[in-house]
Amino acid sequence: AKHVNGEHSWGMNEKTGKIVDIKEYGLYESASVKIQILRTPVDAACMLLCVDDVIQATRTEHDC
Repeated sequence: AKHVNGEHSWGMNEKTGKIVDIKEYGLYESASVKIQILRTPVDAACMLLCVDDVIQATRTEHDC
């Protein structure tokens, strides 16, 4: 709910389970984390497409 109100520096303290302002702890989400969040699903999709291509090529070879 805090993020909806524009308070984007709130997160959960893993030790206590309480919602805290992570800036008070000196924690910031780096750009590399955000980039990886976008990159991981793209890499997974590419991997699935490659596997699909291999399977399709194998089927084509057997059909000849």
